[in-house]
Amino acid sequence: MPLLIFSGRCSAEAIDEAPVLIFVADDEGHYVAVNRHACEVLRYSRRHLLGMTVPEVAVAPEAPELYASMLSQGHLKGHDARPV
Repeated sequence: MPLLIFSGRCSAEAIDEAPVLIFVADDEGHYVAVNRHACEVLRYSRRHLLGMTVPEVAVAPEAPELYASMLSQGHLKGHDARPV
């Protein structure tokens, strides 16, 4: 299940044009969406980034464990403010 679902073209365009790096990963840590700024800063094509996983991009040694912990402990909230 993706952590973020875009609703409508305007929302997707706004996120793609945001001046921050935005990554959306599934429960296994595979990227399912990235915005244009993330591609530009990391100098990867969108297609390439979508074939990567969180540990391949977030190179801090603790990144995979932190991501798994956030998912398992409910530190992420859905649009209705309930833990994911």
